Amino acid sequence: MTEVALRLRVMTTSHEQTDPGAAPLPPATPHPALSAALPDGTIRSIVVRLAAHLNERDGRPASPPALALGIFERVGSNWLSDSLRGAMPQHNEPFRQQLGREHPLSPGNRVPPSLQGTGLSGLGWHHLLCALSDLHGQPRHLVKETNLFFATDTVLGMLPESPAVVLTRAPIGIASSFARGRLWDRWRYGDRYAQVAATARAPRWRTAFAPLLPQDDPDPATALGRLIVVNSLLLARALFEGDEPSRRPRLVIPYEQHVSDPGRTEVGLTQFLGIGMPEPADELLNAAGATPATDTTFATTGRKDIPCQVLLFRLVAS
Repeated sequence: MTEVALRLRVMTTSHEQTDPGAAPLPPATPHPALSAALPDGTIRSIVVRLAAHLNERDGRPASPPALALGIFERVGSNWLSDSLRGAMPQHNEPFRQQLGREHPLSPGNRVPPSLQGTGLSGLGWHHLLCALSDLHGQPRHLVKETNLFFATDTVLGMLPESPAVVLTRAPIGIASSFARGRLWDRWRYGDRYAQVAATARAPRWRTAFAPLLPQDDPDPATALGRLIVVNSLLLARALFEGDEPSRRPRLVIPYEQHVSDPGRTEVGLTQFLGIGMPEPADELLNAAGATPATDTTFATTGRKDIPCQVLLFRLVAS
């Protein structure tokens, strides 16, 4: 409801009627989402309020989203998205890409353990609840987030019922993909390393993670190895530690498995998600009867040669 509509509603119901013969107006009833108590900032209060918000909707059952998580970039998330595109509505990195760095839930910010005192207004809390509820639906939605870093436990905590597909890949494969595509520079990962290293020195994280991310101006290969380790540790902590670590269903898919045996991988994936895999579209052929030429820089299928074995030694040494 817009601000103008709200004002008109108040004006219509807050003054006495001038026509003595008119029937009395019914009392104004505020929308439940506007009248309900706001979360107090803790993750539990957000989960409770989200459940109430979902119940206030049109009554249709809404499944929690499936989460596609990764130990880092280049772990097969594009393959997963493409495979499931015809079966599930999808949200591509709604926290990482669609929130500004100043937002308390952005992985580019120093995400606090509680959202108390983060500056969210009443409208901000309402927007957060609406955004989280939009991830729920029937059929089940897919939310892809492969690089949450220190936002991992906060984001997963707000979606406690969501099953998780965890994508992994050997670090040398990730490094090889970065080297081929010159992704460190193209995606400004030097700035990303500086931001994550600064967050690691926040009081909540410094004991466990500051030693893993020295601010020593590392070369790209060393910095990449450190980031892979830290993101993997944060993901493992969020999934396997806590009061109820086995509550969330989990499926681990190594990149190497889906490349070498895509059929078996897809069967396991569809069984885990309880869906039917859509039939692949026929490949378009050009006039010569051959498949069109494509840029395979970011392909997630097929064998890939490793251009520089020295990356492996740098990763191990770091």
